[in-house]
Amino acid sequence: MRAKKSPMTHYELTCLINGTISEEKLGEVVKNTTKLINKIGGKTIPAVKEMRAKLDEDAKQAPEQTTPIMSADPDVTIFKRRLSYPVQHKRQGYFMTVNFNLEKIDALVDFEKEMKLEEEIMRHIIIKKVPKTMRVKAAKEKKEITEGAEEVSEEIKKEAKPKEEPASKKSDDKKLDELEKKLDKILNI
Repeated sequence: MRAKKSPMTHYELTCLINGTISEEKLGEVVKNTTKLINKIGGKTIPAVKEMRAKLDEDAKQAPEQTTPIMSADPDVTIFKRRLSYPVQHKRQGYFMTVNFNLEKIDALVDFEKEMKLEEEIMRHIIIKKVPKTMRVKAAKEKKEITEGAEEVSEEIKKEAKPKEEPASKKSDDKKLDELEKKLDKILNI
């Protein structure tokens, strides 16, 4: 009997790297980061097309602020950008994004510690990514739920419509109106 293998979890690491370092030093930081991911049992995966498209869009909107950097590693996306506020007294920084898969969540603790020791990395964040197939499935389920809720609300509206009064009550109302008119005539109002 085979041992059940735990599923790989997809993560995205984004780092803000000191913008004053040389591109050679930047290459070393990228290599160290990918080595560290491999060391904890992770496997880097190619950058998502959507991310590349967003980078291109940002570069078009503010070409003086965003500069794409070609990385030797196809799994890493890097660009240089002017920061909106100083971070560690720096106004420019390299943004590096790496997507990777990892089985053991416990390894992320060690990874975080190692990232904090890297001098050139000013900030970093790791995000657990949900695969697109799961996002599509969740969207379909949400749509089904909302459609079901709309159907129920329509049924409630139909039930809440005022029911027609019996014919005898309508005729009683008419008789009352006629009596009131006759009284008004008699009293000359």
